[in-house]
Amino acid sequence: GELVDCYFLASVASISEWPKRIKSLFISKKANKYGIYCIRICFNGEWVAVVLDDLIPCKRILRLPIFTSGNGNELWVQLLEKAWAKLYSNYERIEAGLTREALHDLTGAPTKVIFNDDNNLWKEIVEAEKENFIMTCGALEEDLLTVSKQDRYGLVASHAYSLISAIEYHHEKLGDIRIVKLRNPWGKKEWKGEWSDGSSVWTEKTKRDLKYTGAN
Repeated sequence: GELVDCYFLASVASISEWPKRIKSLFISKKANKYGIYCIRICFNGEWVAVVLDDLIPCKRILRLPIFTSGNGNELWVQLLEKAWAKLYSNYERIEAGLTREALHDLTGAPTKVIFNDDNNLWKEIVEAEKENFIMTCGALEEDLLTVSKQDRYGLVASHAYSLISAIEYHHEKLGDIRIVKLRNPWGKKEWKGEWSDGSSVWTEKTKRDLKYTGAN
């Protein structure tokens, strides 16, 4: 969509690895003829109920949502985004932010930020993976990640991603490797380097071991 809230959508996508955690945010769990829903969000450390209707801003001609779009007929993402916008007064106020803020408000849990110059970065990620922590990550800023590098690797500068998993694996040719699985909240524009779809480093064995699928 046209709203720059990738930090919020990456957080929602990471939380949705555990569907129960998303469902727990919905006080109203079924569609109703009145089109009124209630969602709970942890605001300033206190869980509050946000009541909203199901009217979603759309483009007049295309009749598609201006902001977030769901997968097929799913409505829960648009409702979560609208509740978040209502809590902060309007959609414009939720443009550009930090995943740690969204994760706190959607879980009520404390968050931790690890910078990529931390020598223990990989150890921290692997331990978080083992503990089933919800994780996100961010790409470098535009002045560090040049346009040519963005095109070459399929990354987006100054952008938030869901960090789905982190794996240590022994490859028959490459030896011991570290690999992470990310998700772009846009639902498109993927990594193009090694281990991308169609990469030559994938073998039938690694596909089985790492449960690879070529899905978008």
